[in-house]
Amino acid sequence: MIWAAQSNGLGANGAVYSSPYANPNRADIKAQKYTKIGVTALDDVWGNLRPNQPLADNWHGPDLPAAIDLVDTYGKSGVHVIMRALGSTSFAVDWLPTDTSGASGQEYRALRDRVITERAANPSVCAGARAWVVINIGEQDALDATNAGNYGANCREFMRQAMRWWGTSTRFVLVLLHTGCTRTHASTVRSAQIAIGTEWTGRVITVDPSGICTVSGDGVHYDDKGLAVGQAIATAIAGAPA
Repeated sequence: MIWAAQSNGLGANGAVYSSPYANPNRADIKAQKYTKIGVTALDDVWGNLRPNQPLADNWHGPDLPAAIDLVDTYGKSGVHVIMRALGSTSFAVDWLPTDTSGASGQEYRALRDRVITERAANPSVCAGARAWVVINIGEQDALDATNAGNYGANCREFMRQAMRWWGTSTRFVLVLLHTGCTRTHASTVRSAQIAIGTEWTGRVITVDPSGICTVSGDGVHYDDKGLAVGQAIATAIAGAPA
């Protein structure tokens, strides 16, 4: 799984996970993560799946239940995670799929380069594997009318480029904005996400957090650190056609 995410992908807010997701150190699930909130960052080496340390209270994000459930509940093997998750980032700026140097697109380029590097460095792990790209981005775009209006085009181009990293077998999980998100243009972003899911049927699965968790008082972050979202992602991937 390749994760492109904002703070909800980090596991912002909510209660600490319980077993089997609490503080995992899974040698059977390898991961490489770059996660950042504020000025605190983790740039991890390829190793065992673990929380998003050294962030506050060892933040647990939805990548943990997604990966662990795929192995423990659904019996999948060869499940690994490459993740880049940064708070307050958007498709309009940080994840913009462009090769132009500068602030625009820097997270897109960093994730792309890391995927290509890790794939080349770990051929035994990656050979023949299907990439599932999990996109958990949109709340920041929903702050601005123009950015929200461009979300659909930016997301589609991101996905087109991601298929070049791994190949045409690449599939996507697009996490919809929660209906409880209070950002001014949240409905515009959510509508664009739903349209992409319909348009890219067979390649994109949408996961809707609205019916499985609530939004905390800030109007943005999941109340359970994305536990239910991660579990839903695992279920969606496990049930997808081969």
